Amino acid sequence: MYYNNDWIWKNICVLDSYDMNIDPIFGDHCFIIGHHRKPQHILEDTAEKLLNSGFTYFNIFGQQANLWAEALISKNNSHKKIHIETTTIDNMRMVYDLAMLAIFKPDSVNYVVSDDEYFTEYLVEDLQDIYSARSHFTVYDWKKFRDGFEFVYNDKDAIVSYSKQLIIGFLGQEKYFNSIDKAFREKLFDGKSLIEIWGDIM
Repeated sequence: MYYNNDWIWKNICVLDSYDMNIDPIFGDHCFIIGHHRKPQHILEDTAEKLLNSGFTYFNIFGQQANLWAEALISKNNSHKKIHIETTTIDNMRMVYDLAMLAIFKPDSVNYVVSDDEYFTEYLVEDLQDIYSARSHFTVYDWKKFRDGFEFVYNDKDAIVSYSKQLIIGFLGQEKYFNSIDKAFREKLFDGKSLIEIWGDIM
């Protein structure tokens, strides 16, 4: 499905635009799927438009995520405080962050701009799974992980924490991951994964 500034949730608007020639809405949180290489002037023009539309939080996924971040930083001429998070591989992090912000900040406007319809469709499907409780973790679980969640399993202290990287495992034996899917399926807890033990913890 192709999205053309469609409101898929009361505070989530989605736009597909391969060439990123966009007229953005005004909002708070901008999620960019930037997977395909673009001329530098397109990155900078689009970054300037998004900054002028009031966005101060940017969550970027895709092979060109770092180039998008650089364009936003370079075009932030007003020097207003902006927050940028990037990942080239972990699209599920974007989905959970989007769901969390949309639910915990119901008055916010969350804008998804994508240059790849394939990833857009997966984002929308994964978002629907989270909202309908079909996903392994809820947005409330995700907020715990983002805040740093410590727990006890088999009488041992453990942690799940996600800031710039995901840290997960028993304390003293933690591992770092760039992808939540891999991290949550890794058997770090006495031969079991976080997905397998989560029902026992909560």
